[in-house]
Amino acid sequence: MFSHMTGDDFPDEMDQAVAIFNADASDRDAMVLRSRSEITDLLAGFDLLAPGVVHPSQWRPDSAPPPGHDPRNSNFYAAVATPR
Repeated sequence: MFSHMTGDDFPDEMDQAVAIFNADASDRDAMVLRSRSEITDLLAGFDLLAPGVVHPSQWRPDSAPPPGHDPRNSNFYAAVATPR
């Protein structure tokens, strides 16, 4: 299982959050956002299970989301994969 923060859906807000977080972080602890494409590239040595790289609430949900739910608000992508 893999998850990673993204700025794909709200780039200005997430860039601001990263700047605030990284102002007090060392280079080693710096927050890094990645796009869906970059995350998919990180998982290149794995076979992704369907539905692939999606927002966490879209990964095989057990039930319909509550009214007004917007999966983009997580600012994360999730995936499950197996090694090749």
